[in-house]
Amino acid sequence: ELFIAEKDFLLSYTTTDSNVLDIGCGDGRNIETLSQVTKNITGIDNDPKAISDAKAHLASHPSVQILLADVVALPFPENSFDTVTLMMTLVNFNDNKIKALKEMARVLKQDGRIIISVYSEHAFDTRMEMYNLVEAPIDRVEGTTVILDMSFGANVSEQFSKKEIESLTEQANLKLSDCKKVGSIAYICELM
Repeated sequence: ELFIAEKDFLLSYTTTDSNVLDIGCGDGRNIETLSQVTKNITGIDNDPKAISDAKAHLASHPSVQILLADVVALPFPENSFDTVTLMMTLVNFNDNKIKALKEMARVLKQDGRIIISVYSEHAFDTRMEMYNLVEAPIDRVEGTTVILDMSFGANVSEQFSKKEIESLTEQANLKLSDCKKVGSIAYICELM
């Protein structure tokens, strides 16, 4: 349900001339969706394995650039992208959420948009089922924040209420312009 909602949301906000940055691109699932509309896509991830997987998965999309980079120090000039996407990745940024959003805003064109998805405040049980299913190495749980073993990489996983999303957005000097709830698991939002 979440992947379908993300796909629909991404497609509704992308045009043929959109220059898109997909942060935390993983294996390229969202880039594949975006490539149905535009060829101007750059994907970044801070995990070398994700970069390798994305390049292999997207080999048939030669115009897509896949780069190893960190969201808190994006290697792009200001005003570079029409759309910046961050799908189910903000949940892993721990203390870098505001810094990441500000850096995303820096590379966004003046009339551009940021599209994010995050776990909702009601997603805890579903998240725990998912972590148990994939045998994620959980170190501890603090409230609804799940801390995974450091070997897992992005080892913090959080969930957010709409009010918390609005607060993060305001702290990053952005505006929450659209926010849809997907079942009990997530929000998909447009920030400007």
